[in-house]
Amino acid sequence: MHRVPPACASFALRRDPDNLAARLELSERLGRAGRNAEAVLLLEATPAGQRGRPEVRERLARQLHLAGETERALPLAEALLAERPDSILARRLVST
Repeated sequence: MHRVPPACASFALRRDPDNLAARLELSERLGRAGRNAEAVLLLEATPAGQRGRPEVRERLARQLHLAGETERALPLAEALLAERPDSILARRLVST
């Protein structure tokens, strides 16, 4: 995925809330900055037509876990693992 500065990702997302690449990039940057609860909110605000995408659910599960909401992350991780047995993140979350 192409990396863009956080301000650009934020601007792109404000201009186009359906811009999934900008949403995922900004959630990653928030997470790396320790702002996991904000990343969760951003991912939970993903447009309905995109919420079911594996990359959204995987990032949401990780950010929930990092925000201390493991009980919310676990069902997402279990569903991902059932659909994508090769998901290392889902496997790690389920085994914790």
